[in-house]
Amino acid sequence: NVKGHVTVLTKEIRPRVTGKLTAESYVLGTGKQLLAESSAQKKKSTLGTIADSVKGIGSMAMDTVTDTLGIGNKSNVPKPKEIPDFTFPVENLRAIDLKLGVELKHLRKGEEDLGHASFQISLEEGLLALQPVTGNLWGGAFEGKLVLDGTRYVPTLEGNLHIQGLDYDRVARSFGGTDMVKGQSQSIKLALKGRGDTLYEVLEQASGELNLVDGPLQLATKYIDLWAADLITT
Repeated sequence: NVKGHVTVLTKEIRPRVTGKLTAESYVLGTGKQLLAESSAQKKKSTLGTIADSVKGIGSMAMDTVTDTLGIGNKSNVPKPKEIPDFTFPVENLRAIDLKLGVELKHLRKGEEDLGHASFQISLEEGLLALQPVTGNLWGGAFEGKLVLDGTRYVPTLEGNLHIQGLDYDRVARSFGGTDMVKGQSQSIKLALKGRGDTLYEVLEQASGELNLVDGPLQLATKYIDLWAADLITT
């Protein structure tokens, strides 16, 4: 269900890919399968290499976001880590230049429509940027950016996110969670920056800040009772 156009230029120092893609629906958690399939394919031509790289980069970007938020599909195979580690494909990032506009009209988890998103992907001499990233998830409007600098000897990853009006009740229901908290956030701001050859290396030494401003919240009675009984403390 993807529509749009892509132009490939091969006469420059590096192949350059430009275009715009629109997906009517994207089911969260499907990026891993696409990435695994593209990695397993043998690249037999220049165009084949470019196509696989574009698909792999897009799948990796989407999969990183969904895994970080914890909204990927659950698997029957136990995982030692909630966020899978991977090595940043620095050589691939330096092999092509890219500028794509992507629009996801409906982001879904199972049958649930979570919202929509759009972003611009640019890749120039190893510098990969997703900015701006905008949309709406669980009733919350968000805007942010994600930049992976592969031009340096050790890659750096920087992310910024601002969410307004996130519905905690909808988030909990999406994961089959409890009704512990009901309400909305007024503002969530996250800034994170780190360096390393893999995602784990970045997360282990990353620095940043989180600012959270909540609106009126409702805590379920059973949790208030536990709190009062000193079973839950703050």
